[in-house]
Amino acid sequence: MKNLKVITANINKNVDLEANLKEYGDAMMTLYNRYSFVRFSMNYYTFHEMLREDNKKNAEFNRLSDKVDAITASFMNGGTDYETFVVQLDEIRDNIIKYMDVVTSYVDKFTLYEYVLNRVEARFSEEEFDDDYYNSRFTNDIMHYILSDKDNAAINSRISEVVRQMPVRITKSRFFDLLKDALMLYRGAQVESVDDFIYVLRTVATVDRPDNFEEFFPDLYEIYNKLSNANYKELDKTSYDNLLAGLTFAIEEVQGLTDKFVNLVELVNDLYTIVLSMPYAQIDADEMELFKKIITGVIEDGEDEFDLFIKLEGKQEDAYLKLSQNDYIIEQLDEELQKLLPCMTQLKTITKLTSGNYFVPLNKEENSELIADEAYILNVLDSFAKELKDIFDKNTNLVNRAIMAAVLSSLPVFFNNIDEIQAYINVALVQCRDKAEQIACVKVMKMIMEQ
Repeated sequence: MKNLKVITANINKNVDLEANLKEYGDAMMTLYNRYSFVRFSMNYYTFHEMLREDNKKNAEFNRLSDKVDAITASFMNGGTDYETFVVQLDEIRDNIIKYMDVVTSYVDKFTLYEYVLNRVEARFSEEEFDDDYYNSRFTNDIMHYILSDKDNAAINSRISEVVRQMPVRITKSRFFDLLKDALMLYRGAQVESVDDFIYVLRTVATVDRPDNFEEFFPDLYEIYNKLSNANYKELDKTSYDNLLAGLTFAIEEVQGLTDKFVNLVELVNDLYTIVLSMPYAQIDADEMELFKKIITGVIEDGEDEFDLFIKLEGKQEDAYLKLSQNDYIIEQLDEELQKLLPCMTQLKTITKLTSGNYFVPLNKEENSELIADEAYILNVLDSFAKELKDIFDKNTNLVNRAIMAAVLSSLPVFFNNIDEIQAYINVALVQCRDKAEQIACVKVMKMIMEQ
């Protein structure tokens, strides 16, 4: 086979396209196969080490993990029914995504109530509060923190961070005006960009409740239910301690579940890539023997796999470098040229599986040609605003302010100059009369500024 650089150069020059595209496809499939085999071998070993040390079992996670083990064992024992493997991996992947949608929803909701309880905590604290600092020097320290970095992206990130922590003392009408202004920035952009942005806002606002939210993790739902129904205005110390204990447990649980499902979907994505690439890849017999030794050793609970990893050194990096230098061809081929590449469909799927976006939908229809006009954006805004208003009607002011702070910090920076930033901070601090919230704001901002 010709050097891959020579092949891509010939494709760019329209030289003997049919033959060069066939060679390009085979070469890329070989690289993807090697890259994913190395990753899978190492991650499979690490994954099973994690399972052996796991004290918190989750039945559904274990069921999905066992299915991955079964496919892996069948494949490594010489199974070649690739179509069946793909169907099985699709099903496992879809299930993982469903569970992660619920876990992610709990993460967002518990993050919100962590913010709320943080603002309540100081009611039960006897620490002294420096009113003079809060009312005179605090704003200057925050402004210095924002502007001490010279990089514009870093400054904008710090502004968003500050907006997230400042007491929210703007009216709801002003809040919805800022939301509208932010969405209008997407006028003329792709519909997909608007949808992605509104998805982020709905997520941080805890608007969404995915299917099976109550059923998948009943322990987490019980804690969430207590947090969402608590009367934060009248909360006493005992009730606060109980809510905090539940929240602390829940946060630890969702962090553990997130790690587990991310590790599992990484394995699935790599195994999926291996299966899709096998019919086209040129397999090195010695490499395959090494992969088999490691993977079957894990399946059989062997203890010598770690020493074999030395022989894999550099292989993943080498494959990744060659892939990243040549994968642009896949994106630039028009429909007619795509027909000359026999494995084009599989390559498109593989680029998604190896993109680093672990949970990317594989069969999602692209809307890249659709442009969002003003009517589309206003319709999206109206729908989201109604959902927010329904939530605001059900919650206390403290919870609503937490939601508004989360949404505002996710908008593009809405200040036109430094004076507007300082004015926003001043108004937020001066108009806040809740001593506990003032204490929490100072405490959190000091931690952020000292990092």
